[in-house]
Amino acid sequence: PKFYAVMASAEVQASPARITLRWNEDSNASGYTIARRNGSSWSTVATLPGSALTWTDSNVSVGTSYEYRFSKTTSLGYRGTSFLLAGINAPLKDNFGKVILLVDDTYAAELATELRRLEWDLAGDGWTVLRHDVSRNDSVRNIKEIVKADYYSDPANVKAVFLFGHVPVPYSGNYTGWNPPDGHPDHGGAWTADLFYGEMDGSWTDNASNTTSAKPWNHNLPGDGKFDQQIIPSDVEIAVGRVDFFNMTCFANKTPARSELDLLRAYLNKDHDFRHRVFSVARRGLVCDNFGERGGEAFAASGWRNMGAFFGAENVTAVPYGQYFNTLASQDYLWSYGTGGGYFHSCNGIGTSDDFATTEIRSVFTMFLGSYFGDYDNESAFLRAALGSGYALTTSWAGRPHWFYHHMGLGEPISVSTLASQNNLYASSLPDGGQYGRGTHVALLGDPTLRMHPVVPVSNLRGTPSGGSMTLEWNASTDTEIQGYHIYRGAGPNAGFTRLTSSPVTGTSFTDNNNSAGATYMVRAVKLERSGSGTYINASQGVFYPANGGGGTVPNVPSAAANLAATAVSAAQINLSW
Repeated sequence: PKFYAVMASAEVQASPARITLRWNEDSNASGYTIARRNGSSWSTVATLPGSALTWTDSNVSVGTSYEYRFSKTTSLGYRGTSFLLAGINAPLKDNFGKVILLVDDTYAAELATELRRLEWDLAGDGWTVLRHDVSRNDSVRNIKEIVKADYYSDPANVKAVFLFGHVPVPYSGNYTGWNPPDGHPDHGGAWTADLFYGEMDGSWTDNASNTTSAKPWNHNLPGDGKFDQQIIPSDVEIAVGRVDFFNMTCFANKTPARSELDLLRAYLNKDHDFRHRVFSVARRGLVCDNFGERGGEAFAASGWRNMGAFFGAENVTAVPYGQYFNTLASQDYLWSYGTGGGYFHSCNGIGTSDDFATTEIRSVFTMFLGSYFGDYDNESAFLRAALGSGYALTTSWAGRPHWFYHHMGLGEPISVSTLASQNNLYASSLPDGGQYGRGTHVALLGDPTLRMHPVVPVSNLRGTPSGGSMTLEWNASTDTEIQGYHIYRGAGPNAGFTRLTSSPVTGTSFTDNNNSAGATYMVRAVKLERSGSGTYINASQGVFYPANGGGGTVPNVPSAAANLAATAVSAAQINLSW
């Protein structure tokens, strides 16, 4: 599978402007063709011999991004294909549009603090948040109407749907015989279909009759609320991501056991910590492939292809059967991919859902391919279990069809890649023709707004009002290659923020002479980011004054606790009180 991809990455220079593309050697290669996107079409820019390992594009400009397609022919007949979004100091993107946040109201009160923090985090990365708390017992059609109302009120700017909790799960499909995406006749009927919430104008019918599946949740009957379509009726307009820990009984094996509420809270905490660089993860990839090539299909090419673009071929490592959890328990990899024969809660050569409960994997973005995984609304489902472990924040069933995450190497949120993958925009270029593409089962699990390269934000933001002005001061970001700071003013995460600075402020203070009562300010550190895609201008999470819309000052250190007492209860327990 490694050679069914071209593990291409970019090195760039600004003067003279050039992008040098590099890729891994394949002794069987007979030729390469490189094309560059021109609007909606591709134009060939280079035809190279099989011995070539680099090519330089000098027809480029600083401050622009370019998308490349690599096609390889070989003496053995297999082909390799990859994509790369590259740029030289590609411009800052600090407004990603609107995200619809649909929260299952079951634990909304218990998670009120963390969910409000999430809204501020989303705003701090350039999103305007449209939040709705919904019942897990509602119908998927009613939930869809909420999404459609938001979308049609501003179709140009609504870009993502974030399902948090056990928001009602759509099902769609009428798979029979050997035609389910995992090829198992007992897994027919309807599969989970979250992209239903992101497809705005197609026709979804409910007339099928299919009870061939071994599992009752896949049965599809006329009028049962499950849809017939196994191919999306039309393009998906909004990228959808889900975080859902309902019925994840495997986490009873963790010490201490984690409930659904515990898992939701833990996810929100690590999502926040990753965004703010509380923990750092090595920029490298890991592949544990237990399928190889099967009848012309190379599932793990999804791993090699994307990670090559992110990190360069030399920073992507293969580990053998049984070493996925052992490796990630002690070593951190920003991305990982695992594949093997599967069932709903196990993957041969990788592990089980129980392993996610007992092992904290140190990988943020993950992909897996195994039978039954693509249908994840069941007890201790393997894909959903991944999000309850360690650093993991996203996952997808990648290989049928392939996923295309290369946009993230140049700072795009994962929603952009999700939409491209769900609509199968690159299918015609793939060696296998992109089979199973545009399937209603194609789904992202995780926060759809996440980006790959968090920047250390500023700290200790404080403000001093004086008449109609506000003077802000902050402590500098400790990150490298900081270009300065942008300042924004707004009314909170649900109303959006407007940038006040046309170019980054190089100092650590700023005065706004148009301060108004109730305004909230945001400061973001701006960095020249270097990745396998070249360079781009990247911004940190925003830090706010007043802090998250209230307070405005760092609280005083509390006084010391008094009357501390300890009581021995048993050989294993001491109770403290104060």
